[in-house]
Amino acid sequence: MRVVIAAPRRSGGPLLRCLLSAAYHLAAVGSRDAPERDDLAAIDAWMADLPEQSVTIAGFPFSPELKAIARRHDVRLVAILRHPFDLFLSNHDVAQQQAKRRKGPVENARSWGKLAGLALDDPATLAYARDDFGEDIAWLEGWQESGAPVVRYELLDADPAAVLTGIAPHFGPLDSAGIARAVQLCPAENVVVSRPDRGRRMPALPAEAWRTQLPAPVLALLRDRYGAAAARLDYDAGQE
Repeated sequence: MRVVIAAPRRSGGPLLRCLLSAAYHLAAVGSRDAPERDDLAAIDAWMADLPEQSVTIAGFPFSPELKAIARRHDVRLVAILRHPFDLFLSNHDVAQQQAKRRKGPVENARSWGKLAGLALDDPATLAYARDDFGEDIAWLEGWQESGAPVVRYELLDADPAAVLTGIAPHFGPLDSAGIARAVQLCPAENVVVSRPDRGRRMPALPAEAWRTQLPAPVLALLRDRYGAAAARLDYDAGQE
């Protein structure tokens, strides 16, 4: 069995990789060599070369072509979704962390790189929310509608055993002892096991952080533009 987890940044991908690795005896493969998310030819070659009995993470958006490639190479797909407003906060936070680490501009093909050095209430941050963040909304909705198994970050963080129980029909039966063993082997803070390609992780952004951390103008804009999408994703946008 070969598994690819489609996950936004800092949304529990390493934890789910560890859980699947422990539960199904799969090798946890680092994700740094994953190709660009829209390069289908490179994705095809990359999936063909994935080791047998392995699990890895990539940020690929869903498409019928991606599904066909995965089927051709007998790769199973699973996606992680999270509240879009928390994902917005995560994008901003990652951009700040990368800017500090690199001590300069963030060179990134993804649009969230332009948030580096910007306050949450900066006009340029609002412009990003209005004009660029829709790409992430489309990513979330694409996987929501894909037919692939979907894991909610909020449940993964709060109750990983329930997540394994819920996705077991897609990957193979698990007994309670196997689930308990996987959860024990994969605490969220275990960076060595859950992130084999890196030695540290950024602090996690807790679920529902958007309710207290988003400035009022940003929250109003996100609700106006993406509140309906949040509802389609089965998330509360906190609207009156």
